[in-house]
Amino acid sequence: MADRNEKLLTLIGACIKKEEYAVKCFIDEYGKEIARFTKRTIKEEREDITQAVFKKLWNGGLQNFVGETEKEFECYLWRVTRNETNTYLRSKIKQEKNISIDENPHMADTIPDQSDINNPERLAMRAEERAKLEKCVEKLTTQRRQIFIMKIYKDLKDQEVAAILGMSEGTVASGFSRIKKELEDCVQKNP
Repeated sequence: MADRNEKLLTLIGACIKKEEYAVKCFIDEYGKEIARFTKRTIKEEREDITQAVFKKLWNGGLQNFVGETEKEFECYLWRVTRNETNTYLRSKIKQEKNISIDENPHMADTIPDQSDINNPERLAMRAEERAKLEKCVEKLTTQRRQIFIMKIYKDLKDQEVAAILGMSEGTVASGFSRIKKELEDCVQKNP
């Protein structure tokens, strides 16, 4: 783990110096993740947001990073990405529009177990449940959707989500609890 942290700090240092190879490695390493985060948050992949994130990082953002671990950097990166996404949303007055989520590799129903493979009815039921859940997630506010995405998709802890969104851990924990209840109620009400 220490080696990965040292490599990351070395890469960041080289990017600050605008070393071409380091910048390319950095973009290759984080560009797709930024695009995925953006797509999950606002329903569409926006290269301009990804570019804005990198521009922010190149124009002083990397120098402002004060952490020492990969996890701390990822939290910082998601905070910058979230801010740029929110700036885009505000500029387009889309703050409360329906926004769907991308496929989630972490949710249990995306990978059928052995019994589902041999049971088409069960597969169909899982697909229906997933569609209901996605519709309910689309109805969440942007902030609640961000909490949901970071907790479920990114598997971040409350502390990390709180740091990214600029709120307390308690707010994230209670908010996530309410989000789960809200989604459960929504799925049950929409047959």
